[in-house]
Amino acid sequence: MTADLSTRGEPSGTSITDADPRPHVVVLGAGFAGIAAVRALRKAPVRVTLVDRHSYSTFQPLLYQVATGALNPGDITYGARGFAAHTGARFRKGEVLTIDPETRTISLDLGPDLHYDYLVIANGVTTNYFGVPGAAENAYPIYTRAEALAVRDRMTGYLDHPLVLEAMTRAAMVIVPSRWNEPFGLTALEAMACGAPLIVSPRGGLPEVAGDAAIYADPDKPGDIAAAILALAADPNRRDALSAAGRQRASGFDTPIAAARLASLRRAAMNVR
Repeated sequence: MTADLSTRGEPSGTSITDADPRPHVVVLGAGFAGIAAVRALRKAPVRVTLVDRHSYSTFQPLLYQVATGALNPGDITYGARGFAAHTGARFRKGEVLTIDPETRTISLDLGPDLHYDYLVIANGVTTNYFGVPGAAENAYPIYTRAEALAVRDRMTGYLDHPLVLEAMTRAAMVIVPSRWNEPFGLTALEAMACGAPLIVSPRGGLPEVAGDAAIYADPDKPGDIAAAILALAADPNRRDALSAAGRQRASGFDTPIAAARLASLRRAAMNVR
């Protein structure tokens, strides 16, 4: 004995020609707008069917909490089927394939077609990358539960800071190809303190931090970065020289030295007055 569970036992009679004479309203999307529409129609003389490809609704403002591991995914979702039943509506799980306005028919990937008298399209929004090249391929948007989980998994996969420093001590070289004007350049300083030969961008405060203990390469010219990497990889003496120079340079940023310099600046400022 078999049973078709594609519609979870919901009636196949969702046509406008059903025995129920009330107009049939189909709401696409169980997000804020769709939920609000179903709730607003609760006491109206209509039949309502809520459609979503997921069986749950997501409270999007807290997706960042899932992305950072502060909340579990189930903490910000609630059942769309239960909500629909509570408001006297029906729920259909499925992804919309086609909408035919002439026949007022909606085709889903699961179950029979839906016929409607009125259609509410509330299928939400998506990420706008504002035409930034490469953003769509490399960014991590947070508009859905699945996207929040992807960000969480990515973030928890990063090395802890002590392990990063340990890796720098064993690295053949460290590259800091920053394209923006770094106000200081802590990563470069840590790499030098670990004795890693450094290739760095000449922007912002990085040259002030690295001085002559690094090789500079324009981050907007990948060919220059590649050439610098290949040249340094082929020259162990150059790597040793940069490692020693980097350690020496980094020692000048130790807290006692920085405090002494700050005190000197204060005295000089007071003398100017």
